[in-house]
Amino acid sequence: MYLPMYRRVYCIVLIILISLSAGCVRQGRYIRVNQLGYRPGDIKVAVFLSKKPVAIRSFSLVDASTGKVAVRFSRAGQAAAYPPFESVYRFDFSLVQKPGSYYLEAGGARSPVFRIAGDVYKGTADFLLRYLRQQQCGYNPLIRDSCHQYD
Repeated sequence: MYLPMYRRVYCIVLIILISLSAGCVRQGRYIRVNQLGYRPGDIKVAVFLSKKPVAIRSFSLVDASTGKVAVRFSRAGQAAAYPPFESVYRFDFSLVQKPGSYYLEAGGARSPVFRIAGDVYKGTADFLLRYLRQQQCGYNPLIRDSCHQYD
């Protein structure tokens, strides 16, 4: 089978990218944060999870807008294993009060970007109530039918 040169290059690049992304997924290390964010005066804790044993001695809070380390913490509190994760750590970064967008890095893992701000929970109750209204069971006048009839 003959492929033009540009298609060969495209296929090779695609295969390389897929291979690299598969390696990232296989690492099995995650940092979980409150994705709504944290208020400046509140307790701020994230959880590091790894499917394989790993020793975490420090973690970094990185400013998402600049990519620079805002604070490096030298203490990571180890917690009990939580299957399927063999290594679990709690990262307490409550000392950080400065509003902004950040992410955490440790042990080759990176958290999603989150905010520290006074208004992180603004609109949350309205969003949740709209969600609950949409998920309620019973007769739906919009579609003139009942939901979950055969569950």
